Amino acid sequence: MISAEFKEKISVILENDLRYPQDAYFFVSDVVVKVGNAKRINNESGHLTGKQIIKSFLDFLVKEYGPLAEEVLNSWNLCNASDIGNIVYNMIELNYCMRMKMILEKIFSLNLI
Repeated sequence: MISAEFKEKISVILENDLRYPQDAYFFVSDVVVKVGNAKRINNESGHLTGKQIIKSFLDFLVKEYGPLAEEVLNSWNLCNASDIGNIVYNMIELNYCMRMKMILEKIFSLNLI
């Protein structure tokens, strides 16, 4: 469930950046939380990498939306990995994803579709 505090933070982002809808932020946030939790469960240390986020994003997207995944990407204005990176960076700016500050921009230069 999305917290009221997170919804408020996303509303602040959307006031200044209308590139991606709220649902895209919710989905990326969910992916980041799931990947972070999996790392902790497996006793893996270190920051999440862009590669981990992108791979997990695509895996969860296909699992959640199946053959509609490409349509969902289009509806969220997500054309390449840099779009996911932009969402992550916007959340970092609001101190939502504190552990992801080391993500490298070049990792997000991969094409999604």
